[in-house]
Amino acid sequence: MSAAQINAQSASDPTYSKSALTKKPLALRPPLGWNSYDSYKNSIGEEETLKNLEIFARKLATHGYEYFVIDYGWYNEDSMIPGSIRPWFRQEAPDWALDGNGYPISSRTYFPNGIKRIADRAHQLGVKFGLHLFRGVIRKAWDFNLPIKGSSARIQDISDTKAYTDWNDVTYGVEMSKDGAHEYYTGLIQHLADLGVDMIKCDDLVPYPAEVEAIGRAVASCERDMLLSLSPGDDTTPANKNSYKWGHMLRITNDIWDSHQCLDDCFARWRVWQGSAGPGFWPDMDMLCLGTLTGYIDPVDDHRRDLTPEQLGTMDLEDVFFRKCHFSTAQERTFLSMRALSASPLFMGGCLIRSEQRVLDLITAPDMLKCNQNGISGTLQSETGQLEVWRTPNQGDETQGWIGVFNRSETETSNPTLTLKDFGLPDGRYQFRECWTHQPIEISKQAVIGADDVLFLEYKTI
Repeated sequence: MSAAQINAQSASDPTYSKSALTKKPLALRPPLGWNSYDSYKNSIGEEETLKNLEIFARKLATHGYEYFVIDYGWYNEDSMIPGSIRPWFRQEAPDWALDGNGYPISSRTYFPNGIKRIADRAHQLGVKFGLHLFRGVIRKAWDFNLPIKGSSARIQDISDTKAYTDWNDVTYGVEMSKDGAHEYYTGLIQHLADLGVDMIKCDDLVPYPAEVEAIGRAVASCERDMLLSLSPGDDTTPANKNSYKWGHMLRITNDIWDSHQCLDDCFARWRVWQGSAGPGFWPDMDMLCLGTLTGYIDPVDDHRRDLTPEQLGTMDLEDVFFRKCHFSTAQERTFLSMRALSASPLFMGGCLIRSEQRVLDLITAPDMLKCNQNGISGTLQSETGQLEVWRTPNQGDETQGWIGVFNRSETETSNPTLTLKDFGLPDGRYQFRECWTHQPIEISKQAVIGADDVLFLEYKTI
Protein backbone atom coordinates (compact mmCIF):
# COMPACT_ATOMS: atom_id res chain seq x y z
CA MET A 1 0.00 0.00 0.00
CA SER A 2 1.37 3.42 -0.94
CA ALA A 3 1.84 6.25 1.54
CA ALA A 4 -0.97 8.16 -0.16
CA GLN A 5 -3.35 5.19 0.24
CA ILE A 6 -2.40 4.69 3.86
CA ASN A 7 -2.78 8.41 4.40
CA ALA A 8 -6.39 8.24 3.17
CA GLN A 9 -7.42 5.95 6.03
CA SER A 10 -9.43 7.51 8.82
CA ALA A 11 -8.37 7.54 12.45
CA SER A 12 -9.23 4.33 14.27
CA ASP A 13 -11.74 5.78 16.72
CA PRO A 14 -13.30 9.22 16.15
CA THR A 15 -15.29 9.16 19.41
CA TYR A 16 -12.34 10.54 21.39
CA SER A 17 -10.67 13.86 20.75
CA LYS A 18 -7.49 15.58 21.84
CA SER A 19 -9.52 18.36 23.44
CA ALA A 20 -11.37 15.83 25.63
CA LEU A 21 -8.09 14.52 27.03
CA THR A 22 -5.83 17.56 27.17
CA LYS A 23 -5.66 19.40 30.48
CA LYS A 24 -5.17 22.81 28.93
CA PRO A 25 -4.92 24.14 25.37
CA LEU A 26 -1.43 24.40 23.90
CA ALA A 27 -0.09 26.20 20.81
CA LEU A 28 -2.68 28.94 20.79
CA ARG A 29 -0.32 30.77 18.40
CA PRO A 30 2.10 29.32 15.82
CA PRO A 31 4.95 27.82 17.88
CA LEU A 32 8.39 29.42 17.65
CA GLY A 33 11.69 27.68 18.29
CA TRP A 34 14.98 26.22 17.07
CA ASN A 35 15.74 22.75 15.68
CA SER A 36 19.19 21.21 15.26
CA TYR A 37 18.65 19.27 12.01
CA ASP A 38 19.35 21.97 9.41
CA SER A 39 22.70 22.81 10.97
CA TYR A 40 23.86 19.45 12.37
CA LYS A 41 21.81 16.77 10.61
CA ASN A 42 22.07 13.85 13.08
CA SER A 43 25.42 14.73 14.67
CA ILE A 44 24.98 17.44 17.28
CA GLY A 45 26.85 16.84 20.52
CA GLU A 46 26.56 18.10 24.07
CA GLU A 47 29.06 20.95 23.79
CA GLU A 48 27.53 22.45 20.64
CA THR A 49 24.01 21.93 22.00
CA LEU A 50 24.71 23.91 25.16
CA LYS A 51 26.35 26.75 23.22
CA ASN A 52 23.35 27.02 20.91
CA LEU A 53 21.00 26.87 23.87
CA GLU A 54 22.66 29.82 25.61
CA ILE A 55 22.40 31.92 22.43
CA PHE A 56 18.79 30.85 21.94
CA ALA A 57 17.87 31.99 25.45
CA ARG A 58 19.70 35.28 25.05
CA LYS A 59 18.82 36.28 21.48
CA LEU A 60 15.64 34.46 20.44
CA ALA A 61 13.64 33.65 23.57
CA THR A 62 13.35 37.36 24.31
CA HIS A 63 11.37 37.67 21.05
CA GLY A 64 8.91 34.89 21.87
CA TYR A 65 10.83 31.84 20.63
CA GLU A 66 10.03 29.05 23.09
CA TYR A 67 11.10 25.57 21.99
CA PHE A 68 14.69 24.31 21.72
CA VAL A 69 14.62 20.97 19.87
CA ILE A 70 17.29 18.33 19.32
CA ASP A 71 16.48 16.41 16.17
CA TYR A 72 17.34 12.93 14.95
CA GLY A 73 20.48 11.29 16.30
CA TRP A 74 20.44 11.95 20.05
CA TYR A 75 20.49 8.20 20.75
CA ASN A 76 22.94 7.20 17.96
CA GLU A 77 26.03 5.40 19.26
CA ASP A 78 28.35 6.44 16.44
CA SER A 79 32.11 6.48 16.28
CA MET A 80 34.25 9.62 16.28
CA ILE A 81 36.17 11.23 13.42
CA PRO A 82 39.88 10.57 14.06
CA GLY A 83 41.44 13.42 16.04
CA SER A 84 38.15 15.25 16.51
CA ILE A 85 35.25 15.67 18.93
CA ARG A 86 32.97 15.39 15.88
CA PRO A 87 30.90 12.19 15.60
CA TRP A 88 31.10 10.22 12.39
CA PHE A 89 27.48 9.37 11.57
CA ARG A 90 27.81 7.39 8.34
CA GLN A 91 29.15 4.12 9.64
CA GLU A 92 27.65 1.05 7.97
CA ALA A 93 26.17 -0.53 11.10
CA PRO A 94 24.95 2.20 13.47
CA ASP A 95 24.03 1.33 17.01
CA TRP A 96 21.23 2.79 19.15
CA ALA A 97 21.23 3.51 22.86
CA LEU A 98 18.15 1.87 24.43
CA ASP A 99 16.82 1.00 27.86
CA GLY A 100 15.39 -2.39 28.83
CA ASN A 101 11.99 -1.59 27.32
CA GLY A 102 13.36 -0.48 23.97
CA TYR A 103 13.00 3.25 24.62
CA PRO A 104 15.78 5.54 23.32
CA ILE A 105 18.24 6.92 25.86
CA SER A 106 21.09 9.41 25.61
CA SER A 107 23.96 8.54 23.29
CA ARG A 108 27.26 8.17 25.13
CA THR A 109 28.97 9.55 22.00
CA TYR A 110 26.89 12.70 21.74
CA PHE A 111 25.64 13.30 25.29
CA PRO A 112 27.98 11.66 27.81
CA ASN A 113 26.29 13.52 30.68
CA GLY A 114 22.78 12.59 29.54
CA ILE A 115 20.10 14.39 27.60
CA LYS A 116 18.36 15.42 30.82
CA ARG A 117 21.28 17.74 31.53
CA ILE A 118 20.27 19.69 28.42
CA ALA A 119 16.59 19.69 29.39
CA ASP A 120 17.42 20.91 32.91
CA ARG A 121 19.59 23.73 31.59
CA ALA A 122 16.86 24.77 29.14
CA HIS A 123 14.34 24.94 31.96
CA GLN A 124 16.76 26.97 34.09
CA LEU A 125 16.89 29.47 31.22
CA GLY A 126 13.11 29.56 30.89
CA VAL A 127 13.20 27.62 27.60
CA LYS A 128 11.06 24.61 26.65
CA PHE A 129 12.91 21.51 25.49
CA GLY A 130 12.09 19.15 22.61
CA LEU A 131 13.32 15.88 21.13
CA HIS A 132 12.91 14.05 17.83
CA LEU A 133 11.28 10.63 17.81
CA PHE A 134 10.66 8.08 15.09
CA ARG A 135 7.30 6.36 14.89
CA GLY A 136 7.37 2.72 15.91
CA VAL A 137 9.84 0.42 17.65
CA ILE A 138 13.58 0.70 17.18
CA ARG A 139 14.83 -2.35 15.28
CA LYS A 140 17.44 -3.14 17.91
CA ALA A 141 14.59 -3.54 20.42
CA TRP A 142 12.90 -5.90 17.94
CA ASP A 143 16.12 -7.89 17.56
CA PHE A 144 16.25 -8.46 21.32
CA ASN A 145 12.45 -8.80 21.59
CA LEU A 146 12.40 -6.60 24.67
CA PRO A 147 9.46 -6.57 27.10
CA ILE A 148 6.78 -3.86 26.93
CA LYS A 149 6.32 -1.88 30.11
CA GLY A 150 2.85 -2.38 31.60
CA SER A 151 2.07 -5.41 29.42
CA SER A 152 2.85 -9.12 29.18
CA ALA A 153 3.53 -8.63 25.46
CA ARG A 154 6.95 -8.13 23.92
CA ILE A 155 8.21 -5.92 21.12
CA GLN A 156 7.90 -8.52 18.37
CA ASP A 157 4.26 -9.14 19.33
CA ILE A 158 3.21 -5.61 18.34
CA SER A 159 5.59 -4.87 15.47
CA ASP A 160 4.73 -4.54 11.80
CA THR A 161 8.02 -5.23 10.03
CA LYS A 162 6.56 -4.14 6.68
CA ALA A 163 5.53 -0.68 7.91
CA TYR A 164 8.65 1.33 7.23
CA THR A 165 9.83 3.74 4.56
CA ASP A 166 12.84 3.60 2.28
CA TRP A 167 14.41 6.61 4.03
CA ASN A 168 14.02 5.27 7.56
CA ASP A 169 15.82 2.06 8.48
CA VAL A 170 15.69 2.79 12.23
CA THR A 171 12.24 1.51 13.20
CA TYR A 172 9.40 -0.86 12.42
CA GLY A 173 5.77 0.17 12.71
CA VAL A 174 3.34 -0.78 15.47
CA GLU A 175 0.12 -2.72 14.84
CA MET A 176 -2.28 -0.82 17.08
CA SER A 177 -4.78 -3.71 17.16
CA LYS A 178 -2.28 -5.88 19.05
CA ASP A 179 -2.28 -6.32 22.83
CA GLY A 180 0.48 -4.18 24.30
CA ALA A 181 0.58 -1.64 21.45
CA HIS A 182 -1.07 1.19 23.40
CA GLU A 183 0.96 0.35 26.48
CA TYR A 184 4.13 0.65 24.41
CA TYR A 185 3.32 4.18 23.26
CA THR A 186 2.04 5.24 26.67
CA GLY A 187 5.30 4.12 28.24
CA LEU A 188 7.41 5.73 25.51
CA ILE A 189 5.74 9.13 25.92
CA GLN A 190 6.04 8.92 29.71
CA HIS A 191 9.72 8.06 29.29
CA LEU A 192 10.24 11.29 27.32
CA ALA A 193 8.24 13.24 29.88
CA ASP A 194 10.53 11.93 32.61
CA LEU A 195 13.50 13.31 30.63
CA GLY A 196 11.93 16.78 30.83
CA VAL A 197 10.61 16.92 27.25
CA ASP A 198 8.12 19.70 26.42
CA MET A 199 7.83 19.00 22.68
CA ILE A 200 8.03 15.87 20.55
CA LYS A 201 8.77 15.99 16.83
CA CYS A 202 7.52 12.59 15.68
CA ASP A 203 8.86 11.56 12.29
CA ASP A 204 7.61 9.07 9.67
CA LEU A 205 4.18 9.37 11.28
CA VAL A 206 1.59 11.16 9.15
CA PRO A 207 0.87 8.26 6.72
CA TYR A 208 -0.25 6.08 9.67
CA PRO A 209 -3.44 7.51 11.26
CA ALA A 210 -3.85 4.76 13.87
CA GLU A 211 -0.36 5.49 15.21
CA VAL A 212 -0.96 9.25 14.94
CA GLU A 213 -3.94 8.82 17.24
CA ALA A 214 -2.15 6.45 19.63
CA ILE A 215 0.78 8.83 20.07
CA GLY A 216 -1.56 11.81 20.23
CA ARG A 217 -3.62 10.20 22.96
CA ALA A 218 -0.52 9.29 24.94
CA VAL A 219 0.75 12.89 24.70
CA ALA A 220 -2.64 14.42 25.55
CA SER A 221 -3.12 12.08 28.51
CA CYS A 222 0.38 12.54 29.93
CA GLU A 223 0.62 14.58 33.12
CA ARG A 224 3.32 16.72 31.53
CA ASP A 225 2.20 19.28 28.93
CA MET A 226 3.91 18.44 25.65
CA LEU A 227 3.57 19.82 22.14
CA LEU A 228 3.32 17.21 19.37
CA SER A 229 4.69 17.92 15.89
CA LEU A 230 3.77 15.43 13.11
CA SER A 231 6.25 14.87 10.30
CA PRO A 232 7.00 14.72 7.35
CA GLY A 233 4.19 15.97 5.19
CA ASP A 234 4.24 16.30 1.40
CA ASP A 235 1.43 13.71 1.06
CA THR A 236 -0.81 15.31 3.68
CA THR A 237 -4.31 16.38 2.70
CA PRO A 238 -6.92 18.48 4.54
CA ALA A 239 -9.35 15.59 4.05
CA ASN A 240 -7.55 13.81 6.92
CA LYS A 241 -7.45 16.83 9.21
CA ASN A 242 -9.33 15.04 12.01
CA SER A 243 -6.54 12.48 12.27
CA TYR A 244 -3.80 15.11 12.06
CA LYS A 245 -5.42 17.20 14.78
CA TRP A 246 -3.97 14.86 17.38
CA GLY A 247 -0.84 16.93 16.75
CA HIS A 248 -0.32 20.63 17.39
CA MET A 249 1.90 21.07 14.33
CA LEU A 250 1.59 19.23 11.02
CA ARG A 251 4.40 19.20 8.47
CA ILE A 252 2.81 19.85 5.08
CA THR A 253 6.06 19.73 3.07
CA ASN A 254 8.98 17.42 2.61
CA ASP A 255 12.32 18.68 3.96
CA ILE A 256 12.79 22.28 2.83
CA TRP A 257 16.22 23.57 1.86
CA ASP A 258 17.67 26.76 0.39
CA SER A 259 16.67 26.51 -3.26
CA HIS A 260 14.15 28.08 -5.62
CA GLN A 261 12.53 24.67 -6.05
CA CYS A 262 11.87 24.45 -2.33
CA LEU A 263 10.27 27.90 -2.39
CA ASP A 264 8.00 26.59 -5.16
CA ASP A 265 7.19 23.52 -3.06
CA CYS A 266 6.17 25.70 -0.12
CA PHE A 267 3.89 27.84 -2.28
CA ALA A 268 2.26 24.70 -3.73
CA ARG A 269 1.59 23.24 -0.29
CA TRP A 270 0.32 26.60 1.02
CA ARG A 271 -2.34 26.50 -1.71
CA VAL A 272 -3.51 23.11 -0.49
CA TRP A 273 -3.65 24.10 3.18
CA GLN A 274 -4.52 27.82 2.93
CA GLY A 275 -6.95 29.04 5.56
CA SER A 276 -6.71 25.90 7.71
CA ALA A 277 -4.51 27.08 10.57
CA GLY A 278 -5.94 27.83 13.98
CA PRO A 279 -5.31 27.56 17.74
CA GLY A 280 -3.90 24.14 18.60
CA PHE A 281 -3.27 23.11 14.96
CA TRP A 282 -0.68 24.74 12.70
CA PRO A 283 0.28 23.49 9.20
CA ASP A 284 4.07 23.68 9.12
CA MET A 285 6.40 24.37 6.16
CA ASP A 286 9.47 22.92 7.92
CA MET A 287 12.41 24.75 9.51
CA LEU A 288 13.93 28.08 8.54
CA CYS A 289 17.00 27.00 6.55
CA LEU A 290 18.77 30.33 7.07
CA GLY A 291 22.22 31.36 8.26
CA THR A 292 24.87 28.66 8.72
CA LEU A 293 23.68 25.18 7.74
CA THR A 294 25.01 21.64 7.65
CA GLY A 295 27.47 20.86 4.88
CA TYR A 296 26.06 17.35 4.58
CA ILE A 297 22.83 18.50 2.90
CA ASP A 298 23.44 21.00 0.14
CA PRO A 299 21.20 21.60 -2.90
CA VAL A 300 24.20 23.02 -4.80
CA ASP A 301 27.17 20.84 -3.79
CA ASP A 302 26.72 17.44 -2.15
CA HIS A 303 30.32 16.20 -2.37
CA ARG A 304 30.71 15.85 1.41
CA ARG A 305 28.48 12.78 1.41
CA ASP A 306 31.33 10.83 -0.24
CA LEU A 307 34.08 11.69 2.23
CA THR A 308 35.61 8.93 4.34
CA PRO A 309 36.48 9.31 8.04
CA GLU A 310 40.17 9.30 7.07
CA GLN A 311 39.65 12.17 4.61
CA LEU A 312 37.69 14.14 7.19
CA GLY A 313 40.50 13.76 9.66
CA THR A 314 42.82 15.78 7.38
CA MET A 315 40.39 18.61 6.55
CA ASP A 316 39.16 21.80 8.19
CA LEU A 317 36.10 20.40 9.93
CA GLU A 318 34.35 23.76 10.13
CA ASP A 319 34.33 23.87 6.33
CA VAL A 320 33.26 20.24 6.07
CA PHE A 321 30.46 20.39 8.61
CA PHE A 322 29.03 23.84 7.85
CA ARG A 323 28.13 26.05 4.89
CA LYS A 324 26.26 29.29 4.28
CA CYS A 325 22.64 29.43 3.16
CA HIS A 326 22.29 29.79 -0.63
CA PHE A 327 19.20 32.02 -0.51
CA SER A 328 19.60 35.51 -1.92
CA THR A 329 18.43 38.46 0.16
CA ALA A 330 15.25 38.54 -1.93
CA GLN A 331 14.63 34.83 -1.34
CA GLU A 332 15.12 35.28 2.40
CA ARG A 333 12.43 37.97 2.39
CA THR A 334 10.10 35.78 0.35
CA PHE A 335 10.73 32.77 2.59
CA LEU A 336 9.93 34.66 5.80
CA SER A 337 7.03 36.67 4.36
CA MET A 338 5.42 33.42 3.23
CA ARG A 339 5.84 31.91 6.72
CA ALA A 340 4.41 35.01 8.35
CA LEU A 341 1.36 35.23 6.08
CA SER A 342 0.61 31.50 6.29
CA ALA A 343 0.94 31.36 10.12
CA SER A 344 3.43 28.52 9.76
CA PRO A 345 5.43 27.66 12.90
CA LEU A 346 8.85 29.33 12.85
CA PHE A 347 11.73 27.07 13.89
CA MET A 348 15.17 28.42 13.10
CA GLY A 349 17.33 25.70 11.57
CA GLY A 350 20.63 27.53 11.19
CA CYS A 351 23.47 27.11 13.68
CA LEU A 352 23.10 29.92 16.22
CA ILE A 353 26.79 29.84 17.08
CA ARG A 354 27.90 30.58 13.51
CA SER A 355 25.00 32.50 11.92
CA GLU A 356 25.37 36.23 11.42
CA GLN A 357 23.48 38.68 13.60
CA ARG A 358 21.82 39.90 10.40
CA VAL A 359 20.04 36.55 10.11
CA LEU A 360 18.90 36.61 13.73
CA ASP A 361 17.56 40.12 13.14
CA LEU A 362 15.56 38.81 10.16
CA ILE A 363 13.86 36.02 12.09
CA THR A 364 13.02 38.38 14.96
CA ALA A 365 11.79 41.25 12.75
CA PRO A 366 8.81 42.72 14.67
CA ASP A 367 6.49 43.14 11.65
CA MET A 368 7.14 39.59 10.43
CA LEU A 369 6.55 38.10 13.89
CA LYS A 370 3.42 40.19 14.45
CA CYS A 371 1.90 38.87 11.22
CA ASN A 372 2.88 35.28 12.02
CA GLN A 373 1.61 35.41 15.59
CA ASN A 374 -1.67 36.90 14.35
CA GLY A 375 -2.45 33.23 13.80
CA ILE A 376 -4.49 33.36 10.60
CA SER A 377 -3.39 31.48 7.49
CA GLY A 378 -3.57 33.81 4.48
CA THR A 379 -5.39 32.96 1.28
CA LEU A 380 -4.60 33.51 -2.39
CA GLN A 381 -6.39 36.61 -3.72
CA SER A 382 -5.16 36.86 -7.31
CA GLU A 383 -2.49 35.66 -9.70
CA THR A 384 -1.25 36.98 -13.01
CA GLY A 385 1.54 35.14 -14.75
CA GLN A 386 4.36 34.78 -12.21
CA LEU A 387 2.75 37.22 -9.75
CA GLU A 388 0.74 35.98 -6.74
CA VAL A 389 -1.11 38.08 -4.16
CA TRP A 390 -1.88 36.57 -0.74
CA ARG A 391 -3.74 38.30 2.09
CA THR A 392 -3.96 37.67 5.83
CA PRO A 393 -6.55 39.74 7.73
CA ASN A 394 -5.93 40.94 11.25
CA GLN A 395 -7.65 38.62 13.69
CA GLY A 396 -11.10 40.02 14.38
CA ASP A 397 -10.68 43.13 12.20
CA GLU A 398 -10.55 42.69 8.43
CA THR A 399 -10.13 46.44 7.91
CA GLN A 400 -6.45 45.82 8.56
CA GLY A 401 -3.94 43.07 7.99
CA TRP A 402 -1.08 42.01 5.72
CA ILE A 403 -0.58 41.35 2.02
CA GLY A 404 2.21 39.55 0.19
CA VAL A 405 2.78 40.35 -3.49
CA PHE A 406 5.19 37.62 -4.61
CA ASN A 407 7.17 37.56 -7.86
CA ARG A 408 7.51 33.83 -8.38
CA SER A 409 9.94 34.20 -11.29
CA GLU A 410 13.51 33.10 -10.63
CA THR A 411 14.92 35.38 -13.33
CA GLU A 412 12.64 38.31 -14.22
CA THR A 413 11.62 41.52 -12.47
CA SER A 414 7.89 42.28 -12.32
CA ASN A 415 6.40 45.79 -12.66
CA PRO A 416 2.73 45.35 -11.79
CA THR A 417 0.17 48.11 -11.34
CA LEU A 418 -1.65 46.96 -8.21
CA THR A 419 -5.31 47.57 -7.37
CA LEU A 420 -7.59 46.95 -4.40
CA LYS A 421 -9.26 44.22 -6.44
CA ASP A 422 -5.90 42.41 -6.77
CA PHE A 423 -5.63 42.50 -2.98
CA GLY A 424 -9.18 41.20 -2.43
CA LEU A 425 -10.08 44.42 -0.61
CA PRO A 426 -13.38 46.30 -0.92
CA ASP A 427 -13.40 49.86 -2.19
CA GLY A 428 -12.24 52.40 0.37
CA ARG A 429 -9.26 54.40 1.52
CA TYR A 430 -6.27 52.40 2.76
CA GLN A 431 -2.81 53.07 4.03
CA PHE A 432 -0.04 50.66 2.99
CA ARG A 433 3.40 50.19 4.50
CA GLU A 434 6.15 47.81 3.32
CA CYS A 435 7.14 45.66 6.30
CA TRP A 436 10.78 45.02 5.34
CA THR A 437 11.69 48.61 4.41
CA HIS A 438 9.16 50.26 6.77
CA GLN A 439 8.33 52.69 3.96
CA PRO A 440 4.80 53.80 2.90
CA ILE A 441 3.62 52.45 -0.47
CA GLU A 442 1.18 54.03 -2.92
CA ILE A 443 -0.47 51.19 -4.81
CA SER A 444 -1.66 53.51 -7.57
CA LYS A 445 1.94 53.69 -8.72
CA GLN A 446 3.72 50.88 -10.51
CA ALA A 447 5.61 48.60 -8.14
CA VAL A 448 8.96 47.01 -8.92
CA ILE A 449 9.46 43.49 -7.55
CA GLY A 450 12.69 41.66 -8.30
CA ALA A 451 13.06 37.98 -9.12
CA ASP A 452 12.03 35.71 -6.20
CA ASP A 453 11.20 38.86 -4.21
CA VAL A 454 8.12 40.15 -2.42
CA LEU A 455 6.26 43.28 -1.39
CA PHE A 456 5.23 42.47 2.19
CA LEU A 457 2.58 45.07 3.03
CA GLU A 458 0.70 45.99 6.14
CA TYR A 459 -2.63 47.67 5.38
CA LYS A 460 -5.30 49.51 7.34
CA THR A 461 -8.30 51.68 6.48
CA ILE A 462 -8.09 55.45 6.90
